[in-house]
Amino acid sequence: MTENQISFANRIFNAALNSGVNENVSHFITEQSAHETNGFQSSLFKRANNAFGMTVPSVRKSPFIIGKDSIQPDGNMNYAKYANIEDSTKDLIHWFTFNHISLNNISNREQYANILKSKGYYGDSLTNYLNGLKTYSLRLAGLLKKSSAILPILFLFAIVLLVIFKK
Repeated sequence: MTENQISFANRIFNAALNSGVNENVSHFITEQSAHETNGFQSSLFKRANNAFGMTVPSVRKSPFIIGKDSIQPDGNMNYAKYANIEDSTKDLIHWFTFNHISLNNISNREQYANILKSKGYYGDSLTNYLNGLKTYSLRLAGLLKKSSAILPILFLFAIVLLVIFKK
């Protein structure tokens, strides 16, 4: 995987962790995103920050969607557009909550894929989808890292010092 792909994967992984999802399921979410976006390379991912192929829901209200993607090569005019991939990740977690699914009760990849299938999230066969997740699990193995909260704090501290000493 390229540095860009690894960066995208880590942003999604950390967005899930920061939303209260356990580390194991955060891995599954990241694998799902990599699978849905063909390794973070799909045009929908690049244009609309849509990391999961999410559509604009007709029933569920999402605070994370900022509009619809304007270019729809497959004819589906309802793909969601997000300000960033972290919001896309939060929207997926919101989808689970809306469907009364506790992510932290999921114990393995098969259970995760089964839940998605049972809720009509994807149309592919369970076997194909699970194989896609497993493929990205292998590619992402050892590459996902929890971001440290200390770096943003140090950055803010440096800005404060600059402002103080500039006066």
